[in-house]
Amino acid sequence: MPDLDVDQALDVIDNPRVPFDRIQSHLRGNLKRHLMPQTHPFNCLHLADHVLRQETLKQDISKLGLAGLSPLLQMRLGVAETGDLTLNEGQRARLHRLFADDYAQLGYGFDGQIARDVAVKRPPATGVWPLWPAFFSDRDIRLENASDALPADDVDLRPFVEDVIAGVPKSTWPARSDNLIEHFHKLLPECIGQARIAHLAACCIVVIRRSKGREGLALFHRILAQHSDVVFADMNSRWLTSVADTLADHGQNPAQRALGLCASLLSGAVKLAETERLIYAVPRPWPPKARLGEDGVMFDGVISFWGQNGDMIENLLERVTKSVDLDPIGGQLVLEMTSRILRHDTVFRRSAELSGVPDVPYISQDLRARLNRIARKHL
Repeated sequence: MPDLDVDQALDVIDNPRVPFDRIQSHLRGNLKRHLMPQTHPFNCLHLADHVLRQETLKQDISKLGLAGLSPLLQMRLGVAETGDLTLNEGQRARLHRLFADDYAQLGYGFDGQIARDVAVKRPPATGVWPLWPAFFSDRDIRLENASDALPADDVDLRPFVEDVIAGVPKSTWPARSDNLIEHFHKLLPECIGQARIAHLAACCIVVIRRSKGREGLALFHRILAQHSDVVFADMNSRWLTSVADTLADHGQNPAQRALGLCASLLSGAVKLAETERLIYAVPRPWPPKARLGEDGVMFDGVISFWGQNGDMIENLLERVTKSVDLDPIGGQLVLEMTSRILRHDTVFRRSAELSGVPDVPYISQDLRARLNRIARKHL
């Protein structure tokens, strides 16, 4: 970044959507990792027993009383002169705000001189890093040790709800890695911009499938019981289908398993219909200017959808809404799946448009997720 200026560097530090944990290769993220405050919880300085200053390193080490460390030789001394850097008042104020904890806890004044003793404080909220150490490591964890790949079943889930995954969104990764941690990392770009708990739920599903329900199930059900609204709002339809499959196989009661199966069948049927259209259908104008077929019997007594007066879609929506009374989690999932299918370009959406029924005024998934996060933070 040869043309980087002070304001751009401060923008990188100040932007919560710029990643810094090296889970994803990212140019601005690499810069942020070098510029971010030393007292940020990710750097784990609050776990140190002793914090030594570079300016007084010899004296500080001698106070530790560790044989063999004193006298300490100074190695690789810099010889280049520091270039002039003039900051305006706005940049100074911003710098002091972003690094206020460093100045205060490491004992420096704004002039850069030592003003007081080091007093690093343990942060009140340490984030997700200590709660899921395996994910933020380079460990190789296979199926036989699957329980080590996920957080504890009783982990505090609130930090996972509050933390939004930063980075650059990428397309779906359909492959498989035997190393669970590597597999979790490969899924992360698909979850950029989502609450981290949605990614955690996806990782639980990976473990549940591979262990056939022996591992990850308790944490998965707890995530849905406490935060299904966040997970369902943030996940894309691919992972909502995976949730449905998991509930169909491992639901906590018959209604939940049945509703999971309903959501799975609904998603699968639409996927098959749209796949056939993608492969075989010729491009056509929309809305269509002419009918190529008439209403009538199609197969085994099934009559085609009557767009002008048919009420199949309305009846479906009414039944979906009532399903929430059967099981809150399963019903909410079926409702979310149905809303996604009606919101995007699918056979349901197109058929509803042909019937002349006005579109339901859905907002985009990204905007909806942002509004949910704002509401959770301020309400």
